[in-house]
Amino acid sequence: MIARTCIRLRVSRADISFLVQVMEGYDHVGVVTTVDPGTGDVVLQVTPDTYEDALEILRHLPVEVEMLPE
Repeated sequence: MIARTCIRLRVSRADISFLVQVMEGYDHVGVVTTVDPGTGDVVLQVTPDTYEDALEILRHLPVEVEMLPE
C-alpha cells in the first residue's frame, strides 16, 4: 500500500481545470480532487516522495493558489 498525503488548496473556480491539467502533465506527482467547486477548494493527493515536487510546482503556477490548513 502506498502512503498518501493530502494538500488542501483553494484556487479560483475558473482555475480548477487549469490546475488539474497541469498536475496531469506531471505524471505520478499528484492527483487533484475537487472538494467544493463553488469555493475552489481542492485536494492534491501526493505520496511522501512527490510532496516536495508538488509544492514546487504549486509555487510556480501563474495563478493564485492558497494552501489551506490540514
